[in-house]
Amino acid sequence: MMEYTQLGTTDITIPRLCVGGMSFGKVFPDFHQWVIDQEATQAVIARALEKGVNFIDTANVYAYGTSEEFIGTSLKNLGVRREDVVLASKVYFNEGHLSRAAIERETDMPIIERVASVAERHGAPMSDVALAWLWAKGVAAPIVGCSRPSRLDDAVRALDLRLTEEEVAFLEEPYRAHELVGPLARPGEGVLPGSTTDRVTSTGQDASQR
Repeated sequence: MMEYTQLGTTDITIPRLCVGGMSFGKVFPDFHQWVIDQEATQAVIARALEKGVNFIDTANVYAYGTSEEFIGTSLKNLGVRREDVVLASKVYFNEGHLSRAAIERETDMPIIERVASVAERHGAPMSDVALAWLWAKGVAAPIVGCSRPSRLDDAVRALDLRLTEEEVAFLEEPYRAHELVGPLARPGEGVLPGSTTDRVTSTGQDASQR
């Protein structure tokens, strides 16, 4: 019978064994050749859950992120609720390493997962849920960028989606405030994380220094 304990000084209950995710993922020429595919990954996770091992560790560098993808797909296929497993991952070898922008991208992933969950519940695209959330928060007319006519049709379709107060709260619960990532700063303000990229020219000189 599986034994359980607490994770460090937290109140998170974990089994006395943890499944490592380095063995899961797609095979890449310049990475581990001994990883197992999606079907085999799911079989391992299913057996672990049968044994009471609901603690899985991975990293966004394992098999270039496909380990995380295989684990997520396996849990979804097995009908496992997010709150019934403890997932641990690691960052650094992603683009941006431990920069604020990189970490904040990771921090926002739980929100993206919840948007996907609500979208699946409604049988709608995630973009519809994002627009419906804006309307639910009182935004009169969100500005929608359209790269082709069908995008406008998609945006208009989203008007049919209404989120409940419970769904709005569900989407917002994991949010942690942080600086904007990506947009250009307003005149006189400091550079925002992720808004600039150092570019090296063919001469090897940083373009930002020229």
